[in-house]
Amino acid sequence: MNEFSYRITKEVYNWIINGTKNVEIRLYNEKSSRIKINDVINFKVLDDEEKNIKVVVKDLFIYNDIKSLLKDISITNIAPVEEEKLCDMLNDIFGEEKVKNQRIIGIKFAIASDKEEDVLIDLDIDKDPYVKQITDDKIINLTGQSGSGKSYYVKQKFNNSDYLVVDTDDILNEKRFLKSSGINRKLGEIFRKKYETLPTLGDNFDLIYKEILEYCKDLGKTIVIDCATFHCIKDINLLKGKVIVLRTSIKTCYDRCIERFKKENPNYTEVELNAYAERKKKIFIWYKYSNEFIKKLNKL
Repeated sequence: MNEFSYRITKEVYNWIINGTKNVEIRLYNEKSSRIKINDVINFKVLDDEEKNIKVVVKDLFIYNDIKSLLKDISITNIAPVEEEKLCDMLNDIFGEEKVKNQRIIGIKFAIASDKEEDVLIDLDIDKDPYVKQITDDKIINLTGQSGSGKSYYVKQKFNNSDYLVVDTDDILNEKRFLKSSGINRKLGEIFRKKYETLPTLGDNFDLIYKEILEYCKDLGKTIVIDCATFHCIKDINLLKGKVIVLRTSIKTCYDRCIERFKKENPNYTEVELNAYAERKKKIFIWYKYSNEFIKKLNKL
């Protein structure tokens, strides 16, 4: 096993940390031709020697040009930009003449285990969302602990006609179902008609997920599945599309839950508040399941 070093920008560093990027593009030259699967690459941030991240090489792809490479590798694994923008970026970095006349190597990687803590949810530090592109299906799987900001994230990112938002609480929670509408109402009715005993996310997540995908497969829009318990999935290979894990710190999540309780229950008593707060303290244990989920995603 050999270790190589490459310079990257702060923006690219953040893409790697967030899980948005797991393929690096370089010119195929004397240095890159020596890289083998299971070698380590130390990506160092320009103008910040102390900021770096080590990754393990998982696969290698060599092509005559970037357009050929993009036929086999989704651009979403390289950078969250359009193809034309990516080509411009490569021309700026390596020089248009070299990009045109040299072969291209794609390096698929996973963050090295000694830096695993960089991608995990923290008790005290708010982090950007962890993003993992698994397939090119028009599915967005959104998860995070209670209080992480999923509802706000949906309103900010997916509040237009291109998306259909599936909220598992609106489908399976009886009180929420009675107030639900649209796709959530329809799915709730389907589950109640099909199953004598309503399946639960804790025990039957895989079944529920497959039913949602089956119903939504021909709707022609990007489906956003909003669910706090993706960590309950038993077969992670069932996941389609993109996974977004909100990595709001657990302390922030807890504080938000308490404030939300006060707002939703203006006439609360101290006894009620204390009882709720005691239950919510379990979030300091529950978040570890989300981190186990991120670790599994990171290995895909």
